[in-house]
Amino acid sequence: MSKINDDGRTWPCSINDKGYVQPCWAMAESLEDNFGRGTRAQGLKLVSLVNTRTHEGAGSMIICKSGGHSKRGMTMNWCPFCGGWIRKNKTQAEFIAEVEAAKAEDAARTQGGDADG
Repeated sequence: MSKINDDGRTWPCSINDKGYVQPCWAMAESLEDNFGRGTRAQGLKLVSLVNTRTHEGAGSMIICKSGGHSKRGMTMNWCPFCGGWIRKNKTQAEFIAEVEAAKAEDAARTQGGDADG
């Protein structure tokens, strides 16, 4: 959990219960408002994630576009300024369970659609 220092600055970065990054003051000052035009614009960007199945917010992440990663970017797992974790990590088992559940949901939807048509 982030704390407010005596000077009113947040430290360190944290992630709330819904998976949204709450950057420390140094990271917040370093984030770019806009990458500008083109796919190779560089910098740090706070990106919101959306579940395309439910259209609900799914948290956020910070990506870095620089050097060899200037086209697609690279997700940052920790803050280089305060060392705080800025990515909600899942275990491999949790990830596999989510993928399998999505596959089962798609299969059920497809079979249900064939029965109606």
